[in-house]
Amino acid sequence: MSRAMKHKVLIFISALVAVAMAATAFVLTRPQAIALELKPKIGNCYLFSAKEFEAPSPLTNPIPCAQIHNAETYWVAKWPLKLAPTRYSDDLILDVAGRVCRAKWDFPDDADFNYWAFFYPSPTQWAEGARWLRCDAMVQLYTEGSFNKQYLKWERSLYLDDGFLEVPFF
Repeated sequence: MSRAMKHKVLIFISALVAVAMAATAFVLTRPQAIALELKPKIGNCYLFSAKEFEAPSPLTNPIPCAQIHNAETYWVAKWPLKLAPTRYSDDLILDVAGRVCRAKWDFPDDADFNYWAFFYPSPTQWAEGARWLRCDAMVQLYTEGSFNKQYLKWERSLYLDDGFLEVPFF
């Protein structure tokens, strides 16, 4: 093998080693995915972003209710249909969730809670045995004279206080 060819092979091998070391460093330093809860509980609190609120399945785990949050789980039921929620139409899922969540909406009419949202297991969670429907209470605020809406954030558990807000709005 010629000297020029040996030089090219050495450069090629050095490049491969550098790429392998960089890939190993990336794998070792990237954050590991956090497993989402398989069994939600009544009283759990969440701080949803717009993306998380619009998702059909949870994207984050609960946070301590002493932290600022904008949703609390008020009911968890067994998914009432035979197949995974993703096998049904959005209209049917909404109808099922509405029946389950509204049946357990027992906050007084003058409570601060005025909106409910629902979530069901992701395909991964379903494959791991999760079979629930989670109902979360929220406080929806409207800007007067517009269609703009936002969701109130608060500290402490409103669920434990029958839905009444005893802390200032955030």
